[in-house]
Amino acid sequence: MMTRLMLWLLPLMLGLNVWTETKSYPTINIKKSYWIENWNALWKVQSEEHHIRIVGYNMDITQNKHMLSVAERIKKHEGFRVNVYDDHLGNKTGGYGHLMLEGETEPEGGYTREYWEGVFQKDFNTAVNGAVKLVGNDVPPEVMGIVTEMVFQLGYNGTSKFKKTLGYIKEGSYYQASKEMLDSDWAKQTPERAMSLSKIMANIQ
Repeated sequence: MMTRLMLWLLPLMLGLNVWTETKSYPTINIKKSYWIENWNALWKVQSEEHHIRIVGYNMDITQNKHMLSVAERIKKHEGFRVNVYDDHLGNKTGGYGHLMLEGETEPEGGYTREYWEGVFQKDFNTAVNGAVKLVGNDVPPEVMGIVTEMVFQLGYNGTSKFKKTLGYIKEGSYYQASKEMLDSDWAKQTPERAMSLSKIMANIQ
């Protein structure tokens, strides 16, 4: 009996650990991947069962497609102009609602749709990164898409002022968040866009 007990305890005494095999998914640094450098590259990443882990935000193939649709939705809402113009606030803007930065100049050969597509990718990546900072990684893809679009339009600082909305999102109270979104100057300035995003938020389970 004592011999059998010693045989049981021996592995533990030697410091051996009992472990179970679990699936692991590749981790992609958000600053060096699709979100920051080239979001199209995400679709080329091969991973087990089409799962990708992006700084803790797990996305399957369906969620990936959703973010593609978010990008197209933003383009539709922003509209496109190949030449730089003054927006309703008098800010120099071009392409898909890109706010011209200080020192940003016209590229050689002039502005083209291809040029603005590249700018949009960078702006979209920045917006996603800002959304992750505001609401974390563990949110439904619809929520990530809505906050991403808000950051794209309003900037990180502008979206961060929606403290009640963001608070409800973190609680998982999406219906209340949808109502708070509309209690803002943003909703008054771009009512159709705000209403469409609010409706999506209200229907998230």
